[in-house]
Amino acid sequence: LATGREYTVTGTLMDSVTSEPLKDTEGNVVTASTTFEPEDTEGKVKVTFSVDTSTLSNKKLVVFEKLEADGNVIARHEDLTDEGQTVEVVPPEIKTSAADGADGDKEVTADGKATIVDTVKYTGLVPGTEYELQGTLMDAETGEALKGADGKEITATAKFTPKASSGKQKVKFKFDATLLGGHKAVVFERLYLDGKIQASHEDPEDEDQTVEFLPVEIGTTATDAA
Repeated sequence: LATGREYTVTGTLMDSVTSEPLKDTEGNVVTASTTFEPEDTEGKVKVTFSVDTSTLSNKKLVVFEKLEADGNVIARHEDLTDEGQTVEVVPPEIKTSAADGADGDKEVTADGKATIVDTVKYTGLVPGTEYELQGTLMDAETGEALKGADGKEITATAKFTPKASSGKQKVKFKFDATLLGGHKAVVFERLYLDGKIQASHEDPEDEDQTVEFLPVEIGTTATDAA
């Protein structure tokens, strides 16, 4: 390029399957541009696209770019098969690990108030976007939702805004476990964005999601008071 001359790079996101331009929720083609003056005849410039990827899971997007000067297109790079121009939108995924909030093991004593902490590992999230986790304790044997001493299903929620696409978030369940001795609980988790489910982890056989409630037991010895 000529130094000191103004150029504009304009990019368009393309759907690699349909070969059509990607459109946003309002029906507009997703584009971005950068205007610059090169300091050397060779170099690099960044073009940043802002796009909502919540509905684009598993799509492959290809960037088409054109270079303009004085209103004329002087170069293009538009190759649907170019891996260097391609990014894949990874769907959100979650995996959980539940433990007794008192000591971190897999056994909870059914003697009153209890806390289960479910650590949710996530990937594929959009940093800076608020998500919500909704968890329910399920009976490992019946597949039904467990109920606490108050007769209500045991649920918990946690809203969070990730700083990176992957990380961890804790969900705390606090309830009365008095009537749950002998039961095994499996934590089912769902991840929501703007009220729409993005991912779930609901495996009744996953040991990482499972905790056991130990019944309270007593032993006595009787003797002659005389």
